[in-house]
Parts: sequence; C-alpha cells; structure tokens
Amino acid sequence: MYTAPAPMPPAYDSGDTAWLLAATAMVLLMTPGLAFFYGGMVRTRHVLMMIKMSFAALAFGTL
Repeated sequence: MYTAPAPMPPAYDSGDTAWLLAATAMVLLMTPGLAFFYGGMVRTRHVLMMIKMSFAALAFGTL
C-alpha cells in the first residue's frame, strides 16, 4: 500500500514578507490623507472631529 509523503512545512519567503510590510505601511500612510479628505467635506467646526474619527477607526482596525 502506498503512503503519502509527510507534508512540508510552509516556507517563508523574504520577498513576500517585505511586500506585506510595504503594503501595510502604504495603508497606514493613507489614513491621514483620508482624514483630511473627509475633513474637507464637513463644516469648519467639525473638521477636528472628523480627523479624530478617522484615526479612531485606524486604531480600532489595528486591534
């Protein structure tokens, strides 16, 4: 009877890891731009609250 070979452990490629870190950094750098974009769509007195809400969403998403 034929037995299947043992599964190989996953190999971590340094290129994949670098791309994952770069993509994460790009998304994190996108947050201030998005905050200012949303801040420009509201009245002057609500700009700071919109910026805070964008960063709160970032903080909540990283958990």
